[in-house]
Amino acid sequence: MNLEIQQMLDDVHKYSHMVGDIVRSIANSLTYLDSFRPGEARVELAKSIDIDTKADRYRRGLIEGRLTAIKDSIARGYILSLLRMLDRVAEWAKESMRYLDLIPYMEIPSSIKLSIQEMVAASVKGIERIAEALNSIKKGDYASATAMCREVEHLEEKVDELLHKARKNLIVYGSRIQDRITMVFLKDFIESIESITDYEEDAADIIRALAMYLGH
Repeated sequence: MNLEIQQMLDDVHKYSHMVGDIVRSIANSLTYLDSFRPGEARVELAKSIDIDTKADRYRRGLIEGRLTAIKDSIARGYILSLLRMLDRVAEWAKESMRYLDLIPYMEIPSSIKLSIQEMVAASVKGIERIAEALNSIKKGDYASATAMCREVEHLEEKVDELLHKARKNLIVYGSRIQDRITMVFLKDFIESIESITDYEEDAADIIRALAMYLGH
């Protein structure tokens, strides 16, 4: 691995941690809401938006700067695609936070909340595995990077199952939620979490391909 790619992977790894902080904001907000601390949950929303703004600026700087120095067009293409996928993870995480700010979370039936919490936990684990996969590539441990990517794929499959369960519970327990607009926002919130893991899986696929290319 040449120096330009090594330095770029260092930067992408840093960016993945920034995206991870946004995803973790959802989990933090749920913890605050479950502890009847809505004010702190709103602080998490503000923090996530601030982190996303900084992360977006950082990503654009990488694309316009260091990425252009990579002469290997194949590696450059993989890294550009990876940055775009991670940006989508960040965007959907921020969108989830905004939906969470709109719904009366404490009024949601416990069975639905449990599915939400499990989906969010899986999305947090997914972005953490992506960061670990990138760290493994930096070290030249391509086998470990590939194993981490497979785990992200399994997490996405788990979230698909949880989404189906949550949708069923929305039908079963939806009558307890009187406001129809809340029902719409709740459905959109749940699906936005699933979108996070969809893009995490896409990012993992790109990392796997990059690992195979650099390790061949």
